[in-house]
Amino acid sequence: MATVSELVAPQTNPANHVDGRNLRGQNTRERIIQSARDLISTAGFHRSSLEDVARRAGVTRATVYQHFGSKRGLLEAVLASSAPPAHGSTRERESVALAHPGPALRSLIAAQVRTWAANAPMLHRVHTLAAVDPGGGGSPEADTPRRVELAIIVIGLAERGQLRPGCTRREAFEALWMVTGFASFEHLHLRSRLDLGEVENTLLALAGGIVDWDATLGEVGGSPV
Repeated sequence: MATVSELVAPQTNPANHVDGRNLRGQNTRERIIQSARDLISTAGFHRSSLEDVARRAGVTRATVYQHFGSKRGLLEAVLASSAPPAHGSTRERESVALAHPGPALRSLIAAQVRTWAANAPMLHRVHTLAAVDPGGGGSPEADTPRRVELAIIVIGLAERGQLRPGCTRREAFEALWMVTGFASFEHLHLRSRLDLGEVENTLLALAGGIVDWDATLGEVGGSPV
């Protein structure tokens, strides 16, 4: 049976790890991310180099590489900076996700919909730029905190027999990763023109192909779609 580390490991990107050696380093990192966001928002990042980002942030190109490793690493950090705000300590969130995986998954989907909606134009550019930029390495989706939370939810669902019959932990994790990703939101909201409530209900229905929502009825907030 897959563990949290085994589920999360395939897309964990060391370039996303915060350099926590001191507050000055963290402030520099945040300034670089904001500079990249500014360039993306003006649709200029695809024509810009890491030197342009560094210049805007008031640092050297080497400093950008030190914090992010590559243009892809920077794009992933921009994406991660748009993640829903966390409530409570990591241990508390993990405990809730494991003890009440059904409600935790519903909350995660709702939070992702709100986050994607609030940052849709910028995130669309991030994904587009990563796909067409030779140094981008593909669409950035290495949102490690969401991967960890989702892995814990999947393990909780599996331990309670709340996954659909025949669905493995790995299959459930990868499918739910797609359901909770920006590409799914973009298709439903920006292309199919569903409102946010309809998007959330559709994602919950898709998750219902993996999760037996009826089996979560005994949990607080576990009502089916």
